[in-house]
Amino acid sequence: MKQKLIVRAVCLALALPAGMVIASPVTKAKPDTLLAVDMNRSAIIDGVIANWKSQLTSVQEKVLRDTLSTLRADRLMAASLAPSFDGLVAVLKSVEKSSPVSEKVNAKAAGGPDLVYVPVTPCRIVDTRNVGGPISSGNQVNFFYYSDSAGFSWSSQGGDPGASPTACPATVLDAAGGTLGAASPSAAVINVAAVNTTSGGNFVVWGGGPLASIPNTSALNWDHAGEIISNTTVVPWGGRTGGNEDFTVRYNGPTGQADTIVDVVGYFVPATSSGATGATGATGATGPTGPTGATGATGATGATGVGVAGPTGATGATGPAGPTGATGATGATGATGATGLNGSAGVGAFTTITANYTVSASDYMVFCNNGGGGTKVITLPDPTTSGGRLIAIKRVNNGSGAPFNCQVNGLNAQEGPNLTLAQPSSGAVSGVIVMSDGANWWVVNNAN
Repeated sequence: MKQKLIVRAVCLALALPAGMVIASPVTKAKPDTLLAVDMNRSAIIDGVIANWKSQLTSVQEKVLRDTLSTLRADRLMAASLAPSFDGLVAVLKSVEKSSPVSEKVNAKAAGGPDLVYVPVTPCRIVDTRNVGGPISSGNQVNFFYYSDSAGFSWSSQGGDPGASPTACPATVLDAAGGTLGAASPSAAVINVAAVNTTSGGNFVVWGGGPLASIPNTSALNWDHAGEIISNTTVVPWGGRTGGNEDFTVRYNGPTGQADTIVDVVGYFVPATSSGATGATGATGATGPTGPTGATGATGATGATGVGVAGPTGATGATGPAGPTGATGATGATGATGATGLNGSAGVGAFTTITANYTVSASDYMVFCNNGGGGTKVITLPDPTTSGGRLIAIKRVNNGSGAPFNCQVNGLNAQEGPNLTLAQPSSGAVSGVIVMSDGANWWVVNNAN
């Protein structure tokens, strides 16, 4: 089917002369016979690719297809009629004199790098309706399609005000923004339009720096005033001036003027460079599961976890009593304890005296009845042999009324050491109770 469409397009084109389009002021109407080529453009391109596929790498095939899609109908027809690959290259050379697209297609044969076409979202970089005004007959204007100059904006030449110089399309340029290296684009692909035309004419577009003479091929042709027309062309890099890459648009026509609009739609880059990353392809189907690998070595024992103490278990039943063991040996006798204090004499052990008297071990109570002859002395026993003992001594009246006293000797020096007991009627001390602490006798009570 594709081959039939190619033949049909060729036959229609041969039936009526197509005429050549040149860069002179003479304008030509677009031949209606080329309409068939435009109507079957995709099929014709597929046919050209199929004819020369064996001589193209995949990269060259893409470049050729993208290039053919931008050709005018007469040039596409000529490419489809090329009798040889060299003939096809010759047709492509006629497209762009300053930097032939054919060199990109045939680069591998010439020893140069393969090129890849990278499309971008169209970005408007020139619109003379906004800035600069129309280009008049015989005049030309230089524009920038890349700039790394500080403060540059596409709006300075009528383009999109929101697009920065490095965003259209210069993401492929080096990040330093200064030097175009081997990985930089080789050419920009632009769409050129003519609007507000006042007469028939054409635009000649070239890049790559100043030329000694104007190219003799045009990028865009129109027949009459008021016509709006556009075409896609390739502008090579290489005309860098300061921080910019420039290209030129010239108006050819006997009279009149026209505004121009330029959009960047893509660029060519060496196949070895890092062009824009394409969209991620769909995930392929999951392959079959491979065989189970060998079991790895046992890993190191992990750290002991911090557990919570469980509840105390129930008390088990008491076991049966075991047999009585043998009686152990008698232990050594302990040391004899200290001698305790002597107890007091029993109640009822008392003595009545009328003369000097030494208290005996059995005395508890001593009554002193001094009827005369001076003071009667009552001597207490040794306190060290009477510890804890209480002795009561009382002066009693002899009935004679004579004031003869009794005296208790042997008390601690703090107590006297002698204590006089008077008659009970005299109002003085007449009785005393003493106690031994094992070292001294002490008064614990005295009374009239």
